[in-house]
Amino acid sequence: MSVKAQRGRTRRTYSASFKAELVERCRQIGISSAAVAVSHGMNPNVLRRWIKESAESTGLAGTERPPVKIQCSPAFVELAMPERIAQHTVPSDDRIHIELQRNGTTVSVAWPLSQIAQSAAWLREVLQ
Repeated sequence: MSVKAQRGRTRRTYSASFKAELVERCRQIGISSAAVAVSHGMNPNVLRRWIKESAESTGLAGTERPPVKIQCSPAFVELAMPERIAQHTVPSDDRIHIELQRNGTTVSVAWPLSQIAQSAAWLREVLQ
């Protein structure tokens, strides 16, 4: 009987200079640590741990990046408006065409579009 040794996961090893370089990139404003990690083919959690360890070793643990100061002043932006908004008018000759088929009987109705509310009420009554 032969027993084969199982191969476990192999952990990657990274040099201290590589770790320091990636941690420094992540400290730049606007840089995502996850994006840096993925771009180097590694798990973002590993890089996040390096950042934490680096902060603890330099005495910066618990501190965040310095806030970014943004100068802005309120402003009113004037938008050009059309002088007159066109009103949609319904021509009186437009009609709604309804065709009902029930029990072999077909009923066709043409209703003025200007009286759409009445046609809806009529249709509700017919379909009950």
